[in-house]
Amino acid sequence: MTKIFKDAEKRTFLVTGASGFLGKETVKYILSEGAKVIAMDLKIADQLKAIENQNLSFF
Repeated sequence: MTKIFKDAEKRTFLVTGASGFLGKETVKYILSEGAKVIAMDLKIADQLKAIENQNLSFF
């Protein structure tokens, strides 16, 4: 798979609406690129909490 983000390991992304379908898939993809993710939503879904990754933070 080709990496889309240049120097992803050095970047941090903010994903709003992270507990929805698109947000959750976006978070998974960004984490697979090696970047850090800050996930924001009014309600963090249990499915998103199940993603164990040191680069993932919830707010």
